[in-house]
Amino acid sequence: MRVRVQVVPMRPVTPRAQEVWRMGKPNTRKCLDMSMIAAAMMVDNGTVDLVMKGGDRWRLMLDRQCHQLSYYGGIYYKPRKAGLICANRDQIHSRAGGSCRVQAIAPLFKMNQGARN
Repeated sequence: MRVRVQVVPMRPVTPRAQEVWRMGKPNTRKCLDMSMIAAAMMVDNGTVDLVMKGGDRWRLMLDRQCHQLSYYGGIYYKPRKAGLICANRDQIHSRAGGSCRVQAIAPLFKMNQGARN
């Protein structure tokens, strides 16, 4: 049986002056469709933000500090069920060999700051 590993490119968070994101309520039973992920951004060693195709954003809160995720430019995921990544079930992996379990997933909501030019 072949196991397909999905790679998600990761980039550092570079906040734009006009963008502020507010985190919604974390959900320990939430699942996301991995095929809809466009990119990932490491916020800190225990938090990864996912940018979805279409612009939605979700925050993965990991069960511990996962320092190895910052060593390389991407995270890896082995789909277990229908291409979904789920809180309290799945792990993300780094090229450095470590892995961390996804503890909760929360939506991110864009807040507008100031007037637009």
